[in-house]
Amino acid sequence: MKVLARGLLFLLASGSCFIAPRDAEAFEFGACVHLMLGRSDAATVLQHLDAAGMTTFRDDIYWSGVEHEQGTLQLAKSHEQVKLAAQGLGQRSKSALLILDFGNKLYDGGGLIVSPEGRAAFARYADFVVRSFGDSVNRYEVWNEWNTGFGSKPKTDHGDAGDYVGLLDEASKAIKKANPRATVIGGATAGVDLKWWREFIDADGLRHVDAISVHSYTLFRQKENPEGAIRSLERLHAMVEAANVGREIPIYVTEMGFPTNKGKHGVSERDAAKYLARFMTLARSRPWVRGVWWYDLFDDGDNDSKAEHRFGLVTRDLRLKPAYIVARDIAPLVLADSKFASYRTRANGYVVTGTDAKGNWAMAWSMERTFLDWADGQTTEPPAPDVLEALSSELSPDGFPTLFRHNGGAWKADPDWIKEHFRRIPAAPSGLRTQK
Repeated sequence: MKVLARGLLFLLASGSCFIAPRDAEAFEFGACVHLMLGRSDAATVLQHLDAAGMTTFRDDIYWSGVEHEQGTLQLAKSHEQVKLAAQGLGQRSKSALLILDFGNKLYDGGGLIVSPEGRAAFARYADFVVRSFGDSVNRYEVWNEWNTGFGSKPKTDHGDAGDYVGLLDEASKAIKKANPRATVIGGATAGVDLKWWREFIDADGLRHVDAISVHSYTLFRQKENPEGAIRSLERLHAMVEAANVGREIPIYVTEMGFPTNKGKHGVSERDAAKYLARFMTLARSRPWVRGVWWYDLFDDGDNDSKAEHRFGLVTRDLRLKPAYIVARDIAPLVLADSKFASYRTRANGYVVTGTDAKGNWAMAWSMERTFLDWADGQTTEPPAPDVLEALSSELSPDGFPTLFRHNGGAWKADPDWIKEHFRRIPAAPSGLRTQK
């Protein structure tokens, strides 16, 4: 069943003039969508991104849907909604991130691309896609979770980093030739797979990218707290810095999320919301993290026991989950052009500070006791100044963050921020549904 807009009409702006996209250095906050799989439509996606204040979306352009006969490339009907949504973002001076991914039965048995012929064909496909989307898209990610063998035939649990770099080399050249302004993003690893990244760096992979990407889920770790994901990102950043390639290589988190299914890997809707706030503010305090695409915008299925069906910020019937409301309220904080700082409190918590259109803010939370006994689940920050340390007395013991504003010479809890247990959820914007 497709997710459809209800009683809401969206019209793409007309006209052919090109609006320059956002600064390539600007931080991006968006969500993954599955328009390619027919699980929504461009109007609904854009409406929900706009209402949440998000700047981007991420979706696939499967090679198998572009080249059905060798040498004949054409966007399929299934690509139409992706293209409409990308054009819509372009008209808003924003840009989608498109994934060039997965094999084609015409080459290398339809699995991971390792042959010279397959790599050349993949490069032609990349060139075709980039030219087809033109100025409306300026970020391209090469493959998706190669490190775990995603897309391999026969299925394997590992994709060789050297083979990936060989494909990336050809694809990167094709992307840059088709659009010199495009950002080439490499890696897209499932988890922060440091062993694979070491092999990638040793194979000279950094030479072929403008940025690297990871999917920093914590579902399969010892504990699920988002601070542990930030710790892993720090280790990867240190590895990239040590490679000393002579230029900055930022990190994009192109998948991150917490499913709200019942059973294995599932968390409560409240926990998914608080983890989003904590991850986003800590990620934003790292200047080398240039964007986060939350997984997913919409739930992907109808089985409440399957994690993959419950990653969405919005349910299948378009109810806004608490995490969507938090994402909406977080967006103006993390997208502001500001200096960010993060601290640890003596009370085993965190404080992240920044400035937005309303002035100075501080997001603070306590760490749950179950997470404090795990070193890899925490990061090292400077100690909080006394004035920020004092905020610890006002925090929820379950780790849900509180937003403070600096007004009248003092820090005060923001009355418009989401309240404990979501007793006061702000009205849904643009007629979107909120939880009952």
